[in-house]
Amino acid sequence: MIAGLCFGISWLSKETVAYLAPVLVIYYRYILKLRPLTAYSNLLYVGLGGLIVIAAEAGFYRAFSGDWLFHFHELERNYTVHGALFFDQSSPLFGWPEGGYVKALVKRLFYTGPTDLLNSFGYLPSFAIVSLAWATVIRDRRFITVGSWFVVLMLMFNFGSSSLMSYKPLPLMFRHYLYPILLPATVVVSGTLAALLERKTGWDLTIERRFWAATLVVAYIIFCVPGVNNLRRRPDQVTRDVVPLLSASDIVYTDVETAGDLVFFRTGKLLPYDDATIAYEGLAIDDMRAGSYVLVNKDTVDFLAKENSNYTCRKIVITSHLRS
Repeated sequence: MIAGLCFGISWLSKETVAYLAPVLVIYYRYILKLRPLTAYSNLLYVGLGGLIVIAAEAGFYRAFSGDWLFHFHELERNYTVHGALFFDQSSPLFGWPEGGYVKALVKRLFYTGPTDLLNSFGYLPSFAIVSLAWATVIRDRRFITVGSWFVVLMLMFNFGSSSLMSYKPLPLMFRHYLYPILLPATVVVSGTLAALLERKTGWDLTIERRFWAATLVVAYIIFCVPGVNNLRRRPDQVTRDVVPLLSASDIVYTDVETAGDLVFFRTGKLLPYDDATIAYEGLAIDDMRAGSYVLVNKDTVDFLAKENSNYTCRKIVITSHLRS
């Protein structure tokens, strides 16, 4: 029951924790080898604990908004308001032309999705799959629990839906969705290293195991090196660098994503734009005030314009009547 309560609280933080449900069923029913009645009663109590939290949340929203299902309704509204960031036909990143749904879905489920999963966290999931393959070959049963945890999450994140109303696979290029995979992947790989470095009878076998353990470590370091440079600067570092150079009266035009960050660091307010920080999408050069600044945040602009030539985020050509 306590585990279920914790499960429900986790769901309030990130809805994708629901992807752990199949892992729990497999764990209680098959891995622990409990009698069916015991296994299902355990699952019942876990589910009941989670439902208590969800019911409490629903009651809270009913009292303050008049809608028992406010959380779920807002999730669905989010897919409409911010369709550009989800698997939606209108999305410049994940959308598709008229009649291209099947092709886009197949590409997402069997190419871009698996690729994004395997490449995440410095290719750690790829190394975890290699480790599980090794554990399967030598029939090491110690990997059954954590291996099931990892494999089920990989399948759920690739094939699961982020919406209850329609089938919307998660956009996995956004790494913050994938953090639940990080822990089991880490345990699988580190467990493989521990197993390889165990003391074994026979000098030759010990040397061979240490060789493969060292090979695994060196290979992972090599794959991690290209991503180390990305850790040196925060995503909003450009905005942080610009703010000290501006006065309160300076007018700045920038892309729609950077504008919200700039407003926050200039004023401390959570607004998409204000009178001094203006998103330049849809504006012509003549619409901009003389003497203003234009901030072209290359990384953000490239992201917004990726794979879509019709997106309204245009790189501004600086003319003589604009500063900087």
